[in-house]
Amino acid sequence: MLAKLNEGRNGTISKRTLDGFLVSVNLVAAANNTVLAATQYGTGTGFDASQVNFKVILRRGGKEFVVMHDNLGILGAFNSILNGGKNWSLGTDIVRPASAAKHHSIRTLFLGLGGHLNLATGDEIYFEVNVGRNSFGSAIDSNQSYVQINPHYSIGKEVGIFVTRSNVIQQSATREAVNLGDAVTRIAFLNMEDTGVSNQIIQNLNFSSDRVDGSFNFAELIALNDIWFRNSQWLKYFDYASGGSDVDSYQPAYPQSFVFHNEEAVDNCSVDITFDPSKVNAQKNYIVYQSFLSSKEIIAKAAAMSEKHAAENISKLPVTL
Repeated sequence: MLAKLNEGRNGTISKRTLDGFLVSVNLVAAANNTVLAATQYGTGTGFDASQVNFKVILRRGGKEFVVMHDNLGILGAFNSILNGGKNWSLGTDIVRPASAAKHHSIRTLFLGLGGHLNLATGDEIYFEVNVGRNSFGSAIDSNQSYVQINPHYSIGKEVGIFVTRSNVIQQSATREAVNLGDAVTRIAFLNMEDTGVSNQIIQNLNFSSDRVDGSFNFAELIALNDIWFRNSQWLKYFDYASGGSDVDSYQPAYPQSFVFHNEEAVDNCSVDITFDPSKVNAQKNYIVYQSFLSSKEIIAKAAAMSEKHAAENISKLPVTL
């Protein structure tokens, strides 16, 4: 599904299994020898991912479940903070800028649902993308640039209906306490503004649940990133300023974004964060999390599918004794 500037597109999926969506943003500079800026958030310049909205709704049994509904800046940061940060922030160069060539870059992203979704007869996924009029700034050729989003089909059993939610931190806030509920599998604090760590926003973060708790100051949150970012690829990019050499760096686009839970599902989950209010700007800081809804029917179906697949796998084994 492809959408250009100031366009909206939608689609439906049925009788398939999927675990997310593949996003690619095709960007072409407006002028020769002009470097496309990194993916932006809330600036209205370059490619501003906050101006692209994406929605996924599951229709099942006469009900609608909002799987995700947010701007692509928040969804992109949440899904690329551990893996694929370079691909989303700086992209892959198709054509590098030159005196007779426009910079052509593709920003890519995998938007994970959190688990597999098995669409039975009568189930339907509705998904929609809207590319706002300020998505591509003046440095981008909007006639040649577009956003493409397609489902990623998978093999696996559904254990629940995963949802992704975000809570915005108000400007000049000193504290934010949020009850995230049950079956929470992943939580992150996203700062979509600071590219360094000198303006420390978080003073302390407390996380509690039925199975694990934690209290972290700013330095300890950085240490947590050392744990999670070991799974992330290097941010390898082309350094035009120094004459065109490849540079490797582990620093993410927004180093004051932190994942502080990314393990088993926890219940009775809550987060309590204290801030330096002078550093908290409007619409730049978020708590984003994934959780899932389940039922006896979903659990029973998952157990039956596991048993069926185990029997099939055994039947396929070669008999040599």
